[in-house]
Amino acid sequence: MNEKQRNRWERIRAQGKGRYIILYGVLLWGVPTGLLSIALSTLLPFAGADSRPSLLPITTLSMTLFPLGGIAYGLLVWKLAEWQYHRG
Repeated sequence: MNEKQRNRWERIRAQGKGRYIILYGVLLWGVPTGLLSIALSTLLPFAGADSRPSLLPITTLSMTLFPLGGIAYGLLVWKLAEWQYHRG
């Protein structure tokens, strides 16, 4: 980490791990990825399918699983940033 990155991480870090995971993992990764998944599944044709699948199961799964995955993503990125921060 260079000095600029270190200062940025210290500001983010001061706000707490939970806030970071919710903001960066869930809201900035999980929700947009879920919405992209819904958009792609409605726009792209499915092999051998004459009609588009029902949106309810796709929407439910996408808007449940991706934000939950965002928790794991946020935690992973937090741990990586902490490792780099402490490494120097």
